[in-house]
Amino acid sequence: MNLTLWLALGVSLLSLTAAGLLAAGVARAPEGDDKMKGIAAAIRTGAMAFIRREYTTVLVFAVLLAAALALALSPHTAVAYAAGAISSGVTGFVGMRVATLANVRTAEAAR
Repeated sequence: MNLTLWLALGVSLLSLTAAGLLAAGVARAPEGDDKMKGIAAAIRTGAMAFIRREYTTVLVFAVLLAAALALALSPHTAVAYAAGAISSGVTGFVGMRVATLANVRTAEAAR
């Protein structure tokens, strides 16, 4: 592999490590009282239900588009598209999870 690829992989791993440490810092912050925790749990449940439903819909479109790309261009293009779509989906899920964890902690810190 050439230097550019190694550099991209290294920076990616460094970025993922930094994001994990920041997310862990959010998770360690105090959540507030029981009422705040209950509201936060309801928000988290709703947000996760939304993202599950959204991803179910997007999955159908993504599979059809990947098949069309494989037929029209090449299987390699379809695999690259699928890898990007999966990465995007994981990022969206993790982002929603961390955001819903941070909401109540931000409210507690503001009190």
